[in-house]
Amino acid sequence: MGGGVQGFTASPVASEGKLYFTGEEGSIFVVKPGPEFSVLATNQMGEVCMATPAISGSTLFFRTQGHVVAVGQKEHQALNLGSGKLR
Repeated sequence: MGGGVQGFTASPVASEGKLYFTGEEGSIFVVKPGPEFSVLATNQMGEVCMATPAISGSTLFFRTQGHVVAVGQKEHQALNLGSGKLR
């Protein structure tokens, strides 16, 4: 992963049947667990990443040098405003 030149400070995490490896140069490697090594995707964060991703439900949070990025399915929630007027 990373051509053998990228460092990995963050611990890998597992979520929904995939392993996530965060490279220090900002690459997120998505790996299929199993006897055969297979990188499913590589995603570029565009900034240095040194922190281990956090998982909450089906959302992954990646902290880069200057941002926190949430990756997951958007959930739609209805907002009850009572009379329909903003106060």
